[in-house]
Amino acid sequence: MKSSIIAIIVLVLCLTMAMPAWAGEGQFFYGLGERHPMEVEMDWACFSFLLFGDNHTIPSPGPDISIQPIDVSQWATELAYRHGIGVLGIEAGVRNISHKQTGVIKQWDEEKGEWALVTVTIKDESYIRPFGALEIASGFGQFELKGRAGISQDGADFKGSLGWRITDHATITAGYRYWPMDAWYQGPFVGFSATW
Repeated sequence: MKSSIIAIIVLVLCLTMAMPAWAGEGQFFYGLGERHPMEVEMDWACFSFLLFGDNHTIPSPGPDISIQPIDVSQWATELAYRHGIGVLGIEAGVRNISHKQTGVIKQWDEEKGEWALVTVTIKDESYIRPFGALEIASGFGQFELKGRAGISQDGADFKGSLGWRITDHATITAGYRYWPMDAWYQGPFVGFSATW
């Protein structure tokens, strides 16, 4: 997951250098707590792109499902049109959600005549849905307060943050992220944002 996030950040920086006339903002968040998801959000002119990734393990409900902890991989990707009105940002776009769980079971190998460990897929779903979002951002002194609420068929998601501007173009942030889908991340994060 970390290599994917780094590749996307490099791609975004390359695109930024190729399109200097487009003003934009890039944000990177890292989840805190037992799980450590990562999120990258990029805004260029009237377009917004978001990538959220969360890989972690959960206990197995029993050996018939998996004899080891279950590996969970969750991803959200958004592409949206963004319209700004003062401190408000309104987005409409599409969101791709994927959720996969894999485990390990013991299975008898007829050819070898022994038990073998086999990786099994417990859950694998991926779908695309339209979504809308409203964002508000307000600055006071060296601080910046942001809130973003999105709505889709899955329910309402939320991200709120407080940032401290360390330069005119760089901000350190901390906040809270909530996803409505079952077993998705809900918790605090720290991050960094930059404008160009």
